[in-house]
Amino acid sequence: MYLRDKLPEVTPVISPIDEVSKCLLLAAQIIRKRGWCQLSLEGENGERCLRGAILEAKYGERPTAVRNPNDYPEMNRVSSYLGMPTRENGNSGYYYIVNWNNASGRTAAEVIAALESAALHN
Repeated sequence: MYLRDKLPEVTPVISPIDEVSKCLLLAAQIIRKRGWCQLSLEGENGERCLRGAILEAKYGERPTAVRNPNDYPEMNRVSSYLGMPTRENGNSGYYYIVNWNNASGRTAAEVIAALESAALHN
């Protein structure tokens, strides 16, 4: 008899993923595919910063610096995950994540990990 024969039947429970999480996971994939940059939404070779990747994931096109209130749920999720203020109560949450992205020593791996972790942290 094998150990698997002694285990009870288990039905996996998979929580549905919300739209914010989908966007953040796609943003992580965009950085993996295109590369990552700092100090700009888009690098010279098509790389994306944290915010640029979120904007592309959300709108399906090259990111622009337009400040759209519809961007805030994704930006807020990442800000909250990183322990930073969010857009609520008049704060500009996306500025905090921009500064986090642009910090000296930051890596693409850290940005991807933040996006993926924030996506699962709802």
